[in-house]
Amino acid sequence: MPTIGRSGVVVSSVIFGCGDNAGLMVAGDEQQQTQVIAQAIEAGITTFDTAAKYGDGASEEALGRVLHKLRPADVTVASKVSVQADAADPGGVLRACEQSLRRLGRDHIDLYQVHNRIAPSGVRIALDGRLPTLALDDFSMPGGVGDQLRELRDSGKVRAIGVTTYGGASAEIRRVIDLGLLDAINASFHLLNPTVARAGGPDWDAYDYEGVGAFAQTRGLAVLGIRPLAGGYLSARSGDGTSPPPGARVPDNDVQWTPAVTALLDDWCGSKGCRIPELATAFSLAAETITSPVIGISEVAHVSAVAGELAKNRLTTHDVEAWMEALLSTARAGQEKPTTSEGSSGPMDCLR
Repeated sequence: MPTIGRSGVVVSSVIFGCGDNAGLMVAGDEQQQTQVIAQAIEAGITTFDTAAKYGDGASEEALGRVLHKLRPADVTVASKVSVQADAADPGGVLRACEQSLRRLGRDHIDLYQVHNRIAPSGVRIALDGRLPTLALDDFSMPGGVGDQLRELRDSGKVRAIGVTTYGGASAEIRRVIDLGLLDAINASFHLLNPTVARAGGPDWDAYDYEGVGAFAQTRGLAVLGIRPLAGGYLSARSGDGTSPPPGARVPDNDVQWTPAVTALLDDWCGSKGCRIPELATAFSLAAETITSPVIGISEVAHVSAVAGELAKNRLTTHDVEAWMEALLSTARAGQEKPTTSEGSSGPMDCLR
């Protein structure tokens, strides 16, 4: 079983996402929530990722209620703190943790993650609208976020500490990692943007995470991969790459979404004999950079589908590397459609 860095916290190979996008733990009824979580635990999905921000605490409350009812022998619970305007607020993180523990009905949280985006001081990244970004100083100042998180870990109220990297500045995130505080990062990783594992380079049009996940691994951290379906871009047939699919929720700058990429994706699905959601799930499961993917689950059928992909081992680490090379090659070429003819040197050749 994977572990969270050096903390000793064990996580399942897939983490059950309890966020707003999946909706189950925010808006589902208790009977449905209980049924789906019981099925997930039976299938070996025993780690649950929630946050104070999801449904303004509703997700934590629902998860706590269901786990209390089911009383499973061994589960791992991850949650997140939303640091408000004054990062140096004495005790702000401590109070937020107590509130989460109360909603969850637990005496500790296995992995406690900072939900704010990270950017240099004075830089504000407008992807959220509600939370301020945090900088290195917010983690390193006396009594700041870092000291409060250490206090929680030392007291046993949290067992491991993490941050989100989604939409953040990779250079500043690396500086925070090098403080030695963290056990894990939470990182957006999917077929349309795998740059957490490998930098996109100058021709990459989408947000470039510049290999921050691979860097985190060199420091002994776990990397939890979020948004494996790219917020809905990979939930069905990919489309033509000219406009987002209906219902897609990820900001455009987190996906490399062009006709060339969608054609490449369709070709690879055809060669693997599967649908795009299956390929997307298998991609996150096979990636060496990802300790465990966080997958939003809202019904029993989703549990069965994820468990099926776990059993199939559809992709290898070589397949993941080949896709990343093909995707970067497509970005460099700037083609309208990848070349796939016999003897060509187009992006599709990387996947053969």
